[in-house]
Amino acid sequence: MKTIGVAVLMCFAFATGCSSMKKGNEAYTEYGFMKNLEYQGKKQLSEPLFKLENGSLSEKSIRNLLKSRVKIPAKVSVAVVRLNMNSSYERRPLNEQISKGFYSRKNWGKRVQAVMPVPDILVNHPVTLEGLRSTAALMRADLLLIVSPKNSVDWQLNIFEENKAKAYTNLDVLLLDTRTGAVPFTFIASEMAEIPKKNNDYSNQEMMQRAMLESEKKAYTSLLPPVQDFINTVL
Repeated sequence: MKTIGVAVLMCFAFATGCSSMKKGNEAYTEYGFMKNLEYQGKKQLSEPLFKLENGSLSEKSIRNLLKSRVKIPAKVSVAVVRLNMNSSYERRPLNEQISKGFYSRKNWGKRVQAVMPVPDILVNHPVTLEGLRSTAALMRADLLLIVSPKNSVDWQLNIFEENKAKAYTNLDVLLLDTRTGAVPFTFIASEMAEIPKKNNDYSNQEMMQRAMLESEKKAYTSLLPPVQDFINTVL
């Protein structure tokens, strides 16, 4: 079977006709229409989408997707995989301070019964959407949250005060339905952090690393509420 690269991840999101992107607190599209009678009256999507022709979705799969709705079980398990800026697998572990809150099940709402980080050994290379779906299935996860962080950081030299570092983090997020391969939810979390150099910083590089982790922590914190709201109130 042919596979489809991560480069077309967003195509799936737009094909669902129910995607949303947010930057900070600004909402570009809401998901309320998924609760209305017109959407609920559609046939539930039950067939997997990964019947590929020439490396893309078949015409039949596209038509079936657009006329169907996505439905998940009353209780779900969520697997989380983190990619890097090149949409390949990111082996750098999530900062302990961030992961403590992010993987805490109580922060995901009553519908989520488990939140599981995807271990390295289960990620196939090169990374593909179909391969990630297979990984989620092996973990018996109903949903797969795919997170791709993009970071930038710089520092400022100050003569009369401590040097400062400023970091920006964007998290591109997709929520994949393991049963069908559809992507009913997308999100972009953007955060910035500015910090001064501390006396115990070994170098400006360490200061910049702290700034990056702080901006990433803020981005992951802002990511949880919309994901939780979507899983618990929309699908």
